[in-house]
Amino acid sequence: MPKKIPINLAAALEVAGAEMPAPIVDAHRMRNLFADARPRSTPGYGAPTGDLVDDVIAAGPDRFDEALDVAAREYQRRAFLLAAGQSISHSLSALAGQAHASVADDLHATFAVAFDERARKLEKVAARLPAGANALEPEHVLAADARRAFIEASDLLDEMLTLAGGIEVTPPLVGGQRVLGGGVALLVNPGHVAQVVVHDLTDRPISSNDEVAAAEAVRRACKTYHADPRTFLVGMARAEYGGLHLAYAPSVSDLTERLEQVRRAHVLRVTRSASTAA
Repeated sequence: MPKKIPINLAAALEVAGAEMPAPIVDAHRMRNLFADARPRSTPGYGAPTGDLVDDVIAAGPDRFDEALDVAAREYQRRAFLLAAGQSISHSLSALAGQAHASVADDLHATFAVAFDERARKLEKVAARLPAGANALEPEHVLAADARRAFIEASDLLDEMLTLAGGIEVTPPLVGGQRVLGGGVALLVNPGHVAQVVVHDLTDRPISSNDEVAAAEAVRRACKTYHADPRTFLVGMARAEYGGLHLAYAPSVSDLTERLEQVRRAHVLRVTRSASTAA
C-alpha cells in the first residue's frame, strides 16, 4: 500500500499556495494506519503467534489468564487484518476515489486561478523571447539577448506544468486509441469544434474553411503539447494556435466537455456526393 499522497497533487497545491483537502488527507491517513497495523506473516501459517506466546510466558503463572486474554485479543486483531487484506485494499481504494471526487471541482478552481495568472504573465514574457520554435533554445536566447526573459519564462513554465499535473486527465478515444496530447484540454479551451466532413472519393473537406481551421488548430495543439509541452505553452502565449487560448478547466464538467471537443476534432466524417450516391 502506498504511504504517500500523490506527489503530483502535492506539488500542484504547493505552487497554488493551497493546502491538501481534508478528505484526501483523511483517506491517506486511513490507508497508512491499515498498512502500519497489518502484521507480517509467513505464507501458509496465518497470523504470527510466537511473540504472543512469549508474552504469556513472561507474565508468569500468577497472571496467566490475564496475559492469555490479551494475547488472544491481539491474535484476533492480527488474524482479521490478514484475512481481510483484499477487502481492505478495495475499500481503501474506493475511499481514496470518493475523497478525490468530493473535492475535484475545488481542485480545478484552485489550480485554474493559479494557472491562468501565470498564463497572463507568460503572454508578456513570451513576446521577449526569440521568434518561432527556437524560443527556448539557449543559443538563440543568448543571440537575442533574452536571458532574463528566458529565466522568467522557465520559472513560469515549470509552475504551469506542475499545475497541469495536479489533475489526472484521460485523453479521449478515437479509433480505439487515446488521442496523444489530448490532455491539453485541461489547459486550453477548444470551444465548440464542428466535426469535419470530407468527400469519400477526394478526401477533401466539405466543411467550411473556419470549421476545418478550428479542428486543425486543436489537432496541432494536441500534437505539439505531446511532443514538447514547454514550447507549446510559449506558442499558445503568442496566440500561434488560431483562436485557442490558455485557460485551465475550472471544473470537472468543463473538462469533460473540452475532451469531447478534442475528440470531435480528431474524427473525420465521410460523406458521399449526390452523383456517387446515385
